[in-house]
Amino acid sequence: MGGAEDISECFALRIDYAHYTYYEIMSYTSQKATLKIPINTRLPDFVIIGAQRSGSAFLQALLHQHPQIHILDSPKEMHFFNRSVDRFDDYTAFFNTTIADKKMVGERSPNYFDMPKARIEYMKKVLPDAKLVVVLREPITRAWSHALMELSNYQHKRLTKRDTKNALLHIGSIRNTSRTDYVTLLSNWLVHYDRSQIFILFQEELMRQPTSVLKKLYAFLVVKDWLPDTIPEQKFNQHRLSIPRTAIWFLQRRYRHLPEQLQALNIYIPKSWQRREAQLPLWRKCQAWLWIVPRNWLFNWTYALYKKRKEDRMPVPEVKFEKVEVDMGHES
Repeated sequence: MGGAEDISECFALRIDYAHYTYYEIMSYTSQKATLKIPINTRLPDFVIIGAQRSGSAFLQALLHQHPQIHILDSPKEMHFFNRSVDRFDDYTAFFNTTIADKKMVGERSPNYFDMPKARIEYMKKVLPDAKLVVVLREPITRAWSHALMELSNYQHKRLTKRDTKNALLHIGSIRNTSRTDYVTLLSNWLVHYDRSQIFILFQEELMRQPTSVLKKLYAFLVVKDWLPDTIPEQKFNQHRLSIPRTAIWFLQRRYRHLPEQLQALNIYIPKSWQRREAQLPLWRKCQAWLWIVPRNWLFNWTYALYKKRKEDRMPVPEVKFEKVEVDMGHES
């Protein structure tokens, strides 16, 4: 790690992140509106809200096979509540076609998990009785998987070992850490949704014993037990770029208090989350810290301003909702 070429490349990557984030945030609507919901509109009974890179797509594929469940698979992620709210008719159209025989309908958008509080409040107003499903993944592997995904998306290529240094840079960015801060994110949701409306499962248990986890989830969704016809292929870390000890050491220190914090919320993590502490010589520790933290400072500061701008463009609490009857017409 090091050298003028590396620093130049990392600086360019920071600019790409900022550019992407700016247009992602500016795409949010800033208009205030009154949302009128027809009384016979079918809305989601459950939503898989995250976490990102934690196996929610695998869970979606399993639920799609259940005869009493309709979960959207095209598009696979709706992104309605975390983006513009002026597509409500398009959003509800997905839940009002050819699903009259389904007991439960739902959608999956893992980016919902780290939405601003105002957006969660908005979602609560639209879906007050919805059941929420959260898939959590061991934080170190989630953070690394997130880094590889975004690097691949930005660079439009399959990653190689040379990209390890940029992945190390990403795990210290606020785009990554904010999505791994499970305690803060869950606390934001618990402000508006009752704990009984939220089902939390773990990616590791879902991969190892899918039928056992599904049985508990079916009980939560109040549908009959059902064994999937096929178990979908599990696709994780498709770039096959293994996590280095340097990253493990850095992330172990960043998330060392996470298990105790989750237990305070009565969420008990699986044993598979436990890792042996990574051992590094002192010079490697200093090198890793200096590589990750200073290079992320400016980006994280900028990103925090962008997130504030995003929240300012979301005047959600002022939106009024009215139940209205649909004029279906009548014969004279």
